[in-house]
Amino acid sequence: MHDMVHFGHMKKSIFIFLLAVALFPVVAHAQEALSPDIILNIVKKLYVLIFQIASAAVTLFILWSGFSLMKARGNDTEWGKAKTQLRQALIGGLVVLGVWTIYNTIASIASRPSGIFGGGAVQQQYGPGTGQDYPTQY
Repeated sequence: MHDMVHFGHMKKSIFIFLLAVALFPVVAHAQEALSPDIILNIVKKLYVLIFQIASAAVTLFILWSGFSLMKARGNDTEWGKAKTQLRQALIGGLVVLGVWTIYNTIASIASRPSGIFGGGAVQQQYGPGTGQDYPTQY
């Protein structure tokens, strides 16, 4: 039991360290007030860090379950456990891929200058600051 408590504490420490490393460049430049750009940058860095860790974990679980399938060698109980592990790893991979797709879709829509529904800012074609004179009607 003591080893499990120590391992859980170690996982927390590793996560906090990785989070600090990922956010250090953002926090170092946060001398000014938190603007939406800085907050968006923090969210992007967290997303990338979590996605990389989740992708690595899914890959390791798929490899481990494949190794377990080979190790089973006809033992029905071990084969069933390995098959369940592989199924769960593939479902985890689909969840990670789904979250990645949803995040990138939302980020793509939110970064459009025209807004979410296609309306939004109208580009000024004529007038001051555009280099174009107003068209004259005859």
